[in-house]
Amino acid sequence: MIRFFVFLCQVCLLQTLQIRENATAVLRLSVLQDHHVCLPCLGSDSLDVVWTHQDRTVLVTRQRNYEMNRDGSRFQLQLDGSLCLLRLQLLQDAGTYRCNDRLQAELQVLTGQDFLLPAGRTLLLPCSSSKPRQRWVHRREGQTREGIFTRFKNGTVKPEREDRRFSFQHDALQILDLLPGDAGEYLCNGKLEARVTVQTGCLVSPECANH
Repeated sequence: MIRFFVFLCQVCLLQTLQIRENATAVLRLSVLQDHHVCLPCLGSDSLDVVWTHQDRTVLVTRQRNYEMNRDGSRFQLQLDGSLCLLRLQLLQDAGTYRCNDRLQAELQVLTGQDFLLPAGRTLLLPCSSSKPRQRWVHRREGQTREGIFTRFKNGTVKPEREDRRFSFQHDALQILDLLPGDAGEYLCNGKLEARVTVQTGCLVSPECANH
């Protein structure tokens, strides 16, 4: 179990570094329950870190040699100040996250397979298949399936479309900046993982989304 958390933290560190290169605003994430995600602490050069949830609950604090963690089995603080959330729960984990009093992310935790999501959000879809090789495809209503990418056992990813908004991050299919054209069914290794509807004119409000 310890080795798993060490490996996960290393992966999360690489992924949050990638987010740092691309992020210019608050992350608006939609992630399935029981999955995981890492949130970068942007806009702060201090080694001291305080992460809060919903502006009131302190999750993790690091000040010099002192560190406090509300639940070390689910919250993993990285060396760069980013926070990894493990085994996401619908009621406990949805909401806003601040690092050093700066809003970093608005997290929506999804359940089921049918999702109504506002345009502009970032969606993470894990594959339920136990096979190490994953092939993701997208099927719009009334159209044939279109390949997205194949992730092989050795970790390499072969893209099947040029749209760079689609990638493999956080052990899941990641779709950045959802567009109406992203609506449809998403399948991994031939199994349906999600039916997505993208709603325009409702960019930031989580009330638009259907849990």
